[in-house]
Amino acid sequence: MKSIALLFAVVLCFVKSQIANAQIPTTCFEIQSILVAACGTNSGGLEGENEMVRFITGPNALNTSNLNVNWPNGGNMWLGVTQNATTAAKVATINSTINHCGYVKEPVGGILPPGSMVILVTSTNMNPAYNSFANLSDTIYMIFQSAGNTSGHFKNYGTTPPLTRTLSMNFGAGCNDAVTYRIDYLLDQSGQPGSGEGATVVYNFAGTATYTNPGCQAPFNPLTATLTSNPPNICAGDLINLNATISNNNYTSFFWSGGAGVYGNTSSLNTTYQTDNTFSGTELLQFGIVDFCGDTFYTPLIIQISSGSNVNIVTNGSTSFCEGGSVILSAQLTGVLPSTFQWSTGATSNAITADTTGIYMVTATNTCGSSTASQSVTEIQNTPVVISASGATTFCNGDSVTLSASGGGPYTWSTGASVNSIVVNSTSVISVTGNPVCGSNTAQHTITVINPPVASINGNTVICPEKEVNLTASGGDTYQWSSGETTAGITVNIEGDYIVTATNLCGSDTASVNLIQSTLSVSFIADTLSGGAPLPVTFMSNISNANVYQWNFGDGSFSSEINPTHIFSSGGLYTVILSVEDQNGCTATYSEDINVIDETGIFIPSAFTPDGDGLNDLFIIKGAGITSITTIIYNRWGQAINSYYKISEGWNGNDTSNQPEPEGIYGYLAYISLTNGDTKKLRGSVLLLR
Repeated sequence: MKSIALLFAVVLCFVKSQIANAQIPTTCFEIQSILVAACGTNSGGLEGENEMVRFITGPNALNTSNLNVNWPNGGNMWLGVTQNATTAAKVATINSTINHCGYVKEPVGGILPPGSMVILVTSTNMNPAYNSFANLSDTIYMIFQSAGNTSGHFKNYGTTPPLTRTLSMNFGAGCNDAVTYRIDYLLDQSGQPGSGEGATVVYNFAGTATYTNPGCQAPFNPLTATLTSNPPNICAGDLINLNATISNNNYTSFFWSGGAGVYGNTSSLNTTYQTDNTFSGTELLQFGIVDFCGDTFYTPLIIQISSGSNVNIVTNGSTSFCEGGSVILSAQLTGVLPSTFQWSTGATSNAITADTTGIYMVTATNTCGSSTASQSVTEIQNTPVVISASGATTFCNGDSVTLSASGGGPYTWSTGASVNSIVVNSTSVISVTGNPVCGSNTAQHTITVINPPVASINGNTVICPEKEVNLTASGGDTYQWSSGETTAGITVNIEGDYIVTATNLCGSDTASVNLIQSTLSVSFIADTLSGGAPLPVTFMSNISNANVYQWNFGDGSFSSEINPTHIFSSGGLYTVILSVEDQNGCTATYSEDINVIDETGIFIPSAFTPDGDGLNDLFIIKGAGITSITTIIYNRWGQAINSYYKISEGWNGNDTSNQPEPEGIYGYLAYISLTNGDTKKLRGSVLLLR
């Protein structure tokens, strides 16, 4: 039953459409419009497959198999009419897009009935989506040229001759029609001469051309109205005239609606409208047209109603600006009537420059009255950012302090927070940046968190013989030793317990250390202390609690035996030193002098003390019968550091630059000439003590 009802509605709409379009040409058919520039080309479609021609049949039926067309673009041949499943699917798609009672159908058996509105599409490959049939309210027959032509069938906008183009159609036996158009008269969608999709030419029965561009609209006359109002400048409470012109006769009734005012007659094309004296601004009126199928088409009419001047203030930037900045304030009217302006600053222009903090007011006046608007403006002072603390910024672990920023906000802290105040409980350098609007500036605060003291003592725990021990305390700010000292470091030489108390802001702590006295001792005896060279000497050591010991015989020789025997091969006074070390690192020495007499009477000292006291200040080789001497002094690395060439000169313990050499053992090489003609080359070592 639904399909029967639908068919009845379609037939009824078609019958009423035929009644409305009672003007049937007396000729066999008339061309009514050409869609010269079809839509779809900018979307990748082929224009030549979407172009359309609309015509109306006369008093007799026409057979589409007899149709022949000469296209304005001579490169396209007429390919005949095709009606098959493809064309049926195109028509069905078009019908699914129609919002009103319009209907598209194909002719039965290719026969177009008398008085039929017909659209000829240039290809069965047309895309129904490119040119809209949504507002169709008539019944239209649609026929399709067979596929094959892909280039345009018409000539689009241009200014190069020839400017005139002709479309001719015939059904044979003298049934023909032809229309012309000029390509330089075609319009774009803004209504100006130029190229653009939707360019259409409309013809009356006399063949007179009218140029239009309704956009991507299929070439049929939708049911629309053209509306005007008078006067154009309206005040609240004014009486105005409204006029409507309907595009075609496919309607049953019409009416005015909308707005806050009162219509003189809502069912008249030309009526009056009394605006409401309390309403101003933009008002929407609508003109409704009811077609034969009961669908209503609305056309809007927008009017601007002024009440006074309806003024407000607009700005070209922020009304909060930095010191030295400004903002332009412009008076803007919502009405359409010219107005005069009066600002609180005294200015009468429609715009002023505001550069100080304040409230700016403008009054606009016109024939409808006056109104006032105001705008607040703030000049932001560029004040520096300051951090204040709620308490001490040095505090014990577990406590905290609140830091607050002041000056130009908003604020961004180095912690990532963007609030005015933050709580800090750890050692850090906190900074805040503020006043981002007017040039950022930064302040910072150092927070120090103190841990409770942990006392400790560093230093040796063994007191070496004839030495002192340095003890150093750490872990606090101040110290108190059990021995009475208040410094971090003390020096002691007495064994026993030493206690220190370390104190800081967060409390006290103690540490202790026990010092013991080293029992290291050393001595030795020699079986002889003097004699002629070569002189053998046996040494007997007396060592207590040592684990390392070393003999230095003063002539460049050393031994690690406990009780060594050493032969002194040349004359001289040799200081023999026994050095020992215990497991705690303590050291001790013991020494004895061995006087070795050379057979020639040459005396070479084994040590000297160049301290300026007049005693043993020089290393000097002496002996009877020495006529000349050359002595070279070497350091421990074998480098010559000084020399002397006179018998009475000697070495004073300095280098060649007269800089004192440090204590230690130095080697010597002496070339000695004697009165008996002999020469001696003596080599040995000497101990320098200061």
